[in-house]
Amino acid sequence: MCLLTLTLPNATPDYERLYVAADNNPDGFGFAVHTGDDLLVVRSMDADWIIDKYAQARADYHDRPSIFHLRLATHGVVDTTNCHPFYTDKSKRTVLAHNGVLPVDMPKGETRSDTRWFAEEYFPHVGMSRLNSRKARRKLRETIGSYNKLALLTTEADSDAEWRIINEAAGHWHNGTWYSNDSYRVRAYTYPKSWSLGKPSVLDDEDILFDSESTQEIHDLCMTCGSVLSDDEVNIWGECAICGACVMCSEPLGYCMCYHAPEHDLNPRYSYDNSFYQEVLFQ
Repeated sequence: MCLLTLTLPNATPDYERLYVAADNNPDGFGFAVHTGDDLLVVRSMDADWIIDKYAQARADYHDRPSIFHLRLATHGVVDTTNCHPFYTDKSKRTVLAHNGVLPVDMPKGETRSDTRWFAEEYFPHVGMSRLNSRKARRKLRETIGSYNKLALLTTEADSDAEWRIINEAAGHWHNGTWYSNDSYRVRAYTYPKSWSLGKPSVLDDEDILFDSESTQEIHDLCMTCGSVLSDDEVNIWGECAICGACVMCSEPLGYCMCYHAPEHDLNPRYSYDNSFYQEVLFQ
């Protein structure tokens, strides 16, 4: 899932939301703050430490934009080398962070995440200044797909903007900060038996319909459309029957990497072979 945020100049991030999001996206953290002439980039596996450092940096550069990213790993090793954001060129004038699963074929044995690979291998052929063109921004959106989101900061003189969000409409704004999804919301966890990877389904505190210590049947709500999920939707299918979103991360079919089907797979749409998803989504 991951959570990607971008905060505008003279806005204050909601740090409590970041602490909550860190529980839901625990596989590494990073931020970039525009300092005027340079980009301050910090990465860590320690959520408390890096959120404190981010608050300090925002206080020092309150009139500048910034990015904060919280990772839920899909590709690559889980360490600071794969924490967003990533530099996109040797001059270190532009950084990129991402939420989603990019439609790229990762080389066998590749330890980089899909985003790091994209930032280092693909984006240099695009370049930040080219995104001054509306046509180029549209082409980039088409390349990554409508459910992937990118945030960029730059100090490049040729760029007409210090920051950009690609597929901005797929996220939402709150008090000057853009969020790529709602994984900063308070969660209560359950553990569906058929899930072999990832975190369990979630609820807002105000919508909890069960006692976490109870062994009674669990009812959950879809994070995307709000409908009540059946036991089968949570424990077998792994998706909402109403909107088709993953009941764990709310990503659509083909972008969700949370669910591994059991051997007695009751839902043939789920498979380790991602080519099916690409065929459905990109035809």
